Formats: sequence, C-alpha cells, structure tokens
Amino acid sequence: MMTSDFLRLDLIVALALFSFLPVANADRALLVGINAYATEHPDPPPRCSKPCLVVGPLHGAVADVDIARSLLIDTLGYRADDIRVITDRDATADRILTEIDQWLVNGTKPGERAYFHYSGHGVQAPDDGGDEADGFDEAIVPVDFRFLKGGKVENLIRDDQLQRAFSGLKGRRFTAVFDSCHSGTVTRAAGLDDGAVQGRTPTALQQWLVSQTPATRSPAATLGTRAGESAVLDSEPGWTIWSAASANQVAWDMQAPLGGVFTRLLAEEIRNGVESASTTHAAVLDRVQAASKRFCTTLDKCHGLVPTLETPRNWLAAPLATSLLAQPGALSASTVLETATAVLPAGASNGDGQHVKVTVHPGTSVPLGTKLQYDIVSDVAGQLMIFDAEPSGVLRQIFPNRRKPSARVTAGNPFTLPAQNHGFDLVAQEPIGRGRLIVVVSDGSVDFSDLAVASRGLKEVTEPQDFLAEIAARLRKARPDGTGGVKLAAWAIGAVDYEVTR
Repeated sequence: MMTSDFLRLDLIVALALFSFLPVANADRALLVGINAYATEHPDPPPRCSKPCLVVGPLHGAVADVDIARSLLIDTLGYRADDIRVITDRDATADRILTEIDQWLVNGTKPGERAYFHYSGHGVQAPDDGGDEADGFDEAIVPVDFRFLKGGKVENLIRDDQLQRAFSGLKGRRFTAVFDSCHSGTVTRAAGLDDGAVQGRTPTALQQWLVSQTPATRSPAATLGTRAGESAVLDSEPGWTIWSAASANQVAWDMQAPLGGVFTRLLAEEIRNGVESASTTHAAVLDRVQAASKRFCTTLDKCHGLVPTLETPRNWLAAPLATSLLAQPGALSASTVLETATAVLPAGASNGDGQHVKVTVHPGTSVPLGTKLQYDIVSDVAGQLMIFDAEPSGVLRQIFPNRRKPSARVTAGNPFTLPAQNHGFDLVAQEPIGRGRLIVVVSDGSVDFSDLAVASRGLKEVTEPQDFLAEIAARLRKARPDGTGGVKLAAWAIGAVDYEVTR
C-alpha cells in the first residue's frame, strides 16, 4: 500500500512537471474566422431598425477557416496538431493577440513556418499613434469590439499592434492571409443593399469612425494616400502577406460554395502551383488578381477588387515553395535567364490575358554579325521596354536607349525596332548560345523613369535579378485611380528565345 502511494505521488509530480514544460517548436498555424458580429450603433441613424448594428454578422468567414485548414493539412504538410483555430465568440482581441504570441511566436523558431489567416470585418480607423501619413490605421475587428464614451473604441486590433505582435516571427517563413477590409472600407457581405440595411454593414462603422476624426485631419484630402495602401502588415524578409482587396474596396463572400472569394481563389492557386518550381508568387498574384477582376464584373455593386501581395521583391520570381514549404533560398533561379523566365515568362500573359507577340528577323537562330530586327505587336497600348537575357548571364537593356529614348506602341499595330530613322543597328554578337528577348508594354501609369533610363540603353544591367524583380513588382502594384479607388496598370509581356551561332 505504501509503495502504491509513492508511485501515485511520483506520477502526479511527473504530470505536473510535464504540464509546465515549454511546447516543442514546430511549424505553426493560427486561423481566425468570425461570423458572429453584433455590435450596436453608438448613435443610431434615422430609420435604422432595432437592434441597429454597426457591425453585423457575416456568413462565410468561418467557412474560410475550414478552407485554410484543409489547405494546410492536405497541400502544405502541416499536422492537425500544428493548427490552432479560433472562431466566433472565442475570437476576442485578447485571445487573438495571446495566441499570436504564445502559439505562433513562442511555438516556432527561425527557419520554421508560421501561418496566420484572418477572415472577418476590417476597417480604417483614425490614427491613434500619429505615425500614419494618411491619418488612418488599418485594423481588424475582433468579435468583442465595442464603443466607449467620448467617441473612443475598444478591442480594435490596429496595424501597429499586429506589427508588434508578429515582430517576434523574424527569421521564420511567415505567411499571413487577410480576407477582410484591412486596407479600406470592405463589407464581405455580398449582395446587401445599402439602403435596406443602413447601419448593418462595416460601411456604417467606417462612417462613424471617420466622423470621430479630428477636424485637422481631412478624410477627403488623404483619400488618394489611403487608396494606395495595400496591406495591414509591412513585409519583412521571409514574410509574404496576401490581402483580399486594396484600399476602399469590398472583399466579397460567395454563397455557393460558402466562403470568401479571395480565400477560395488563393487556396485553389496554391493547390495547383505549390509543388511546381515554375509557379512563382508573381504568377499566383497575376491569376488571383485576374480572377478577382472577372468576379467583380459579374456584380453591380462591385467597383473594383484588387488583391495584393507584400513580399520581398526577389521572391516574386521565386516559387511558392520558397515561402509556403520553407524551401531554402529566396530565388530558385540561378541565372538571369531563369529569373527572367520566372518573372516574365515567354508566351504568357499578365494574368489578364494581355500578350505581346515578338518576331525576330531574319529568325531566332542567327549567325554572328547578322543584323536583327524585331516586330512587336501588343494587346495593350503604351510605353515600350526591351531587355536581352544573353547566353553569358548578362541582362542588357535594348530599349529605351540614347538614340531613341522612348516609343509608344498602339494596341494591335506592329512596331518595328530598329527602323531606319532610329539611328542604331542591332547585331548578333558574342557570346554564342541561347538567350531570351523580353518585351514589356505598360500603359504609362507606372513610372520607370528612374529604372529603365535611356542612358542604360544597350548596356549591361547591374544586379539584374533585383532589376527584373523591381519591374515585376511595379507592374503588379495597385495605385490610386484619382477618384478614391485603386487600379492596376494595363500591361503586357512577351518573350522569345533565340540562339547565336558561328
């Protein structure tokens, strides 16, 4: 009997000690989805039915969590035990921030993966820290968000708080997905009629928050600045931040199948591309943006839908496996030619079906000393840039150049370079081997004057991988459209492989 008591005591002590041991490090994911919002308006507008909700319920946010969990387990190799899920009434501000710290930050170490997904309401709120140029913080809305006296709010998780909370993840391969209004006034409640449900959408919350802005801050004056913002988090090395919509845009739910449009589109593209070294972050962004644009055109109330990606520039040319599977190296491409292929692939479009057709005369296999001429036909009208990824690994800017500093092509009409009046010839030169000619046409809304300068024309480009990645990033960046919304540049790419022979 005495022996049995001692054994029992030893077991109790062992279990107690075990409960205080730190959780073993591993890949970790935290998924948050909130449908069960019910925050009453602090100052109900006329004709708002009771209860007058300034933050009303959603339908697809919890379904997004199920989509993300399946993606993590079935495609990205997470174990079920690596994933923590918080939904509805459990998704309070304190719980979300605590789980970020204890589950993601303390549960991982540098080199491991951390994944965060948030589906729910989001909003722009008057800046409370004085660090925002536009006077507004981007924020997510926990389920326990509420109003205090004097126009103040409680339990709104602002971008500054998120940045601090995630700062301990430096060195991890961190992926964050926000299917919310992290950058603008987003509703996620597809098909709602603003007149019929006045006070029941996040738009009402946005309006109330803006009404509390100090008089010295003009929302109208900073609208263009707010419209240009794209992500609730700034990307750090090793981080990729995917966002459902740009500023002042609505992120939409689907009713059948239930879930956020962005969550479903991104999950599908990740499933299709994560195991392929040729599927880059840039390619997935192009496809998700194009699919979102097509979806938006089917809805009368959709006035633009531009998902965004914040990531290190050179990761645009890297395969998804770099971030999502934590494979080593920021770039899979070891040569300029491979980088050019990844960022601006031959025969591909910009994700919206826009192409440039390039024909080389007298052909793509040319002896040394042969004079060359390029015929270019673009689906998009705009400014022309031409680069040559040579067999030696050098990237050379063919156009613009000092002899012809600029040229604008018209859609569907051939443009020949060089023409007789251009004042220069293009001649096949050493080295021998295969290269790639890359042609980009942009509508002029993207400024490349500091990058593809004419003085660089016909010369070698230094740091070519960074150069190509910067071009790719600028083409894919949403920018203010002058009316308070955002737009993407119209652009098209084309490429043709060639071989220089003796």
